[in-house]
Amino acid sequence: MIEMLLPCADRFIEPDTITLVDYFQQQDIQDCHFLKMDIEGAELEALKGSRELLAQHRIHYLLVEQPKGSDGQQLILDYGYTAWLVDEDTQQLRPLSHLKGDCFGNFLFVSPTHLDEFQDILSILRHTPVTEG
Repeated sequence: MIEMLLPCADRFIEPDTITLVDYFQQQDIQDCHFLKMDIEGAELEALKGSRELLAQHRIHYLLVEQPKGSDGQQLILDYGYTAWLVDEDTQQLRPLSHLKGDCFGNFLFVSPTHLDEFQDILSILRHTPVTEG
């Protein structure tokens, strides 16, 4: 596999890009219920280009792969979002405020406009037995 990639290693492909704000405008998207962002280290730049959407809480739930305490994480928190780490080992959500030390993973951010809804969902899930199919 590596040998197949080496002939292309000296070339770079620059993809077309668009900010989320511009994409929302072009597609006439008022709100986004859920957005997953995993763009290999370019999350901060994408988030910077999404400030207007974050400030207006037009993205209700945002899942971003990043290290705890990253600049991108702080940017989202500055707009009032609440964060949880999606703990893949325990299959639970761990509140950012309860995390000790460094970690890397998928963080779920919930806008303040949907926090009550999310808390209701969590409450229902806590009281629903899990069955294996």
